[in-house]
Amino acid sequence: MLLNIFNYDEESSEGEILVKTRSGDFLCYEHPFSGNINEIKPDEFYAFLSDNAVISDKPYCEITKNPKSYFAYFIRGIKTGENTVTVDGVNFILDTFLPKDIAVGQYVLFECLRIDAIPNNYKEGTTMKNRIYMLTSESNRQMNSFIVTTGEGGLIVIDGGYEFDKPKLLSKLREISGQDKPHIDAWFFSHAHDDHISAFNKIVEDGKGEVEFDRVYYNFPSLQFFEKYESNEAHALKKFYENLPKFADKICIVYQSDEYEVKGAKFEYLYTADPIYKFNCINNSTSVFRMTLGGKTVLFLGDLGIDAGKKLLSMQGDNLKSDMVQMAHHGQNGVDFDVYQAIAPTACIWCTPDWLWNNDAGLGYNTHCFKTIEVRGWMEQLGVKTNYVSKDGDQIIEL
Repeated sequence: MLLNIFNYDEESSEGEILVKTRSGDFLCYEHPFSGNINEIKPDEFYAFLSDNAVISDKPYCEITKNPKSYFAYFIRGIKTGENTVTVDGVNFILDTFLPKDIAVGQYVLFECLRIDAIPNNYKEGTTMKNRIYMLTSESNRQMNSFIVTTGEGGLIVIDGGYEFDKPKLLSKLREISGQDKPHIDAWFFSHAHDDHISAFNKIVEDGKGEVEFDRVYYNFPSLQFFEKYESNEAHALKKFYENLPKFADKICIVYQSDEYEVKGAKFEYLYTADPIYKFNCINNSTSVFRMTLGGKTVLFLGDLGIDAGKKLLSMQGDNLKSDMVQMAHHGQNGVDFDVYQAIAPTACIWCTPDWLWNNDAGLGYNTHCFKTIEVRGWMEQLGVKTNYVSKDGDQIIEL
């Protein structure tokens, strides 16, 4: 974008800036103002929305002056995020979320009362917030899929879900990042079950270059180990290892006590796979890590089983204390009560669809064979008041 100073008040440090785009010219406001004539500005602006965004009946982008107010415009663009509309490559970051009935990729028309230019010290990615996005499966099945964003512009994925969850994962990554080809700083895997790694497998296998990722963090036992002790569930790991040559330069094999920093998020590994556990061997091979972000600690238990949970507790004890916990194995038949007691969370994250949350076999509440109701009782006993549950749809957790 070409920037020209339109008016500048030295006393108040306020500047009016003329911005030229392919669809027309518009004025924006910056305070405090700093810049030079004909300087290239970052391609993002904050927009003050008057809460009247609607789906546009015209499939193109444009900016037109609204005569009602000096800085007011009618803007038509493509929704690229929950609160982002793009016009000719310029991202307008709105001060409120767009209505839910407007899907990503649709043309949006809204009145903008004022546009604020981002200062010259703007750094790419600083519009990100410290958040965890928990995604639901496209099939109403239990699975783990998280996207983490950081205030330093980090984009992180944890697990990702089934193969058929790939389209939704890619859509959410594009929506959250505002990028057609999202750049993922780090991809963390808990363990090698189908509902955790198969979306990633599909992305790599398809080879369409739909995302870029810098690093893949995991610790999986050998395929031979899984085929010997849990052969019916080894197919996802087999596919992962078949795809491995395509991203071998990006892998990082993690071990207990490892620590990693990813753009403001810290990851500490408290447990990694122990081949002593041959029963329920895939779940018990879960890598347990704690993420610290925005002053909050979140413990990800993956699908850790009872046996490995006992070892985790014996090794870590009071060190398990965390603000939030992702409930082991979707909130049932995972680690035992004493592990949660040591964690002492104030909030719980449940990758748990409605039927599993209610342990419903189709015959009503608590008619299935799972332990979810019992585990929910444990959390009540521990005084947990906040629960983020995938039965309620995709969840956004502010950190």
